[in-house]
Amino acid sequence: MTGCEAARSKATGLAPARLSCYTASLITLLHRDDPGVLERFGPAVRLRVRTDSVAPRFSQHDRLDVRAATALGYTGAGDWAGALDRLAADVDADGTVIAVADAARLPWSPLHGRASSPHWVLVSRARRGWSVLDPFEALLPEGVAHATEAVVDDAGLAELLNPSSDQPAHLRARDEMALGQQVPSPPSHCYRWLRREPARRQIEVGCWTADTGASLDWITARLAAQPELVSLWQQDLWAAARHHEAALKDLAESDERTADRVAAWAELPRAMRFAADSAARGRPRLGLAQLTIKRLADLEHAALDKENAHV
Repeated sequence: MTGCEAARSKATGLAPARLSCYTASLITLLHRDDPGVLERFGPAVRLRVRTDSVAPRFSQHDRLDVRAATALGYTGAGDWAGALDRLAADVDADGTVIAVADAARLPWSPLHGRASSPHWVLVSRARRGWSVLDPFEALLPEGVAHATEAVVDDAGLAELLNPSSDQPAHLRARDEMALGQQVPSPPSHCYRWLRREPARRQIEVGCWTADTGASLDWITARLAAQPELVSLWQQDLWAAARHHEAALKDLAESDERTADRVAAWAELPRAMRFAADSAARGRPRLGLAQLTIKRLADLEHAALDKENAHV
């Protein structure tokens, strides 16, 4: 296994590796054929929440994968023999595909051997076997995640992609929203990956918040009513913070208000972690998290008002 530097845009300074595990692999894959995706990422970032479902769904950004009347979609197989044949065919057709691994099975992940969690990686052919690229980088409570590329044989690939049979609802919702819009996925006990298919016109179903500020308002209200949700939503808000920091970073260098937004987003993961840890001990303390989210909501509302004033 060796370290691997993900694509970086000189124009924007965007490093896909610094995003969530989903978006790091997505942007790295799309950049191969469409370098302009790095510039489009920033304007596409916004947080929206479906508010009328049992497990609220978080949409982190607009769709970025739709091109030439095609889009990415999930496919899969219930057994490894069937999965290997079909996955190999898709890799040979596209060169590289996003596959759903389990972070607990990735030897280079700080989550190795811990609780299962879906994790996107990029699979392509190697001279001997398969190249598995994980562009994700982060400082996590469990340790440091480094961008890594590994070469494995069929059995090694099967181990990395070995599915979890008991994926909870909030993780399944996160998988299906990873492209920015709900995309159906095979059951969690299947080996799963993404492939290009004809784009389908999707009509938004359910009640969704309008923008990032409205989403943060709704989240604040729900956490006040149900403090136990802080543990389930911690990762979704961590991802939102990563995306917004990356999207705003360049503007923050010349605009004080944007710099304030970046600083507030950077504080959110720490506040959520403190709240989740206190909830795990049976004494939830959400005050800091709620104040941080409220400040973020105010900043995002003000930014949207300013943007609308210039339209």
